[in-house]
Amino acid sequence: MLLGVIALAVASAPGGAVAARDDTAWLQAKLDAGGKIFLPKLRGGDCYATRGLWVSHSGTRLGSNGACIVYLGPGPVRLRSSDGDPMRANAIFFVNRSSTRGPPPRSIVISDLTLIVPIGTDGYGVVVAGTQVTLANLSIDGVPVDGVTVTGRGNGLGYAGLVKIRNTTIRGAQRNGISVVSASDVVIDSNTITGVGLIGMSNPERGPWAGIDVEPDVASYPIRRVRITRNTISGNAGAGVLLTLDTGTGRPGVADQIALSGNAITFNGVLSGPWIRGGVCLQGGQSDGQGTLRLVANEIVGNGGYGLCSDESGYAMQIALLCNVIHDNAYGDSQWGDLSGLTVVRAEQAVRGGIRCS
Repeated sequence: MLLGVIALAVASAPGGAVAARDDTAWLQAKLDAGGKIFLPKLRGGDCYATRGLWVSHSGTRLGSNGACIVYLGPGPVRLRSSDGDPMRANAIFFVNRSSTRGPPPRSIVISDLTLIVPIGTDGYGVVVAGTQVTLANLSIDGVPVDGVTVTGRGNGLGYAGLVKIRNTTIRGAQRNGISVVSASDVVIDSNTITGVGLIGMSNPERGPWAGIDVEPDVASYPIRRVRITRNTISGNAGAGVLLTLDTGTGRPGVADQIALSGNAITFNGVLSGPWIRGGVCLQGGQSDGQGTLRLVANEIVGNGGYGLCSDESGYAMQIALLCNVIHDNAYGDSQWGDLSGLTVVRAEQAVRGGIRCS
């Protein structure tokens, strides 16, 4: 597999010599111009190859008929964080403003591409720090740190949103399939996330190996209206969905209106390690304890650890459970308390058909 990834970034040079392909300059120029960009699929299974690309022009729409792009390493520094750290484009697509003088980019669409982060490049698939951003029909392969990260770092707002991630497949990551760090209005719908933290990616310093991790870095980062719907999250080393609503500076002031519905969260927690593992794992909550978490019609089955898990740090959220199918998890169904009266049925067909849940 690694040999294939390396070969994708190699092209024939004049005279028959073999030269490393690098499409960074012209791709970055097109993205800086903005507008509608179509990236055609290359012949013979070849891939474009690039350093990290800034996507900073509002209204940019990048599409393809199935082209692939290989990450070569980080792009240039164009921005500094609020604490003065230089920010490089350390993802194939780094969606953020390029200057502190302007707002974050808005109305961005990236679709119908395969993104490959090879071993040793230590990059991300997509980092989203813009507003009204849609990622659709992507395939993210290789060993990214995260397949997708949603954050407000450096964007002037302190959060990203509205962000939609849909119909995307993530096959492995060193840390998480999708990380939501600071956001308001995120929809994660109809994706497949598998293989996080497994072969070549199980560095214990890089966890928590979750399919989806909703985890603010500091208490001032908001987590508001995050909807996780109709995803298949299976075969990851850590939790299927991890809600770590606690930080080194305390619990977040805003961690509210989080909803999971219609997801298949199965056979996660496949490795033992320093990270919490199970189906849906909850730590902490909104600082006043009034944040809401709703789970409706999810299939949470066969996970290592508990189906609904927590740890000694505890949690404080207003939780509603309805029509979930929760069984055959290694340590038991729930650390959240007695499920009597909350899980309506325990039949597989209840999750994706037949039962009306509201």
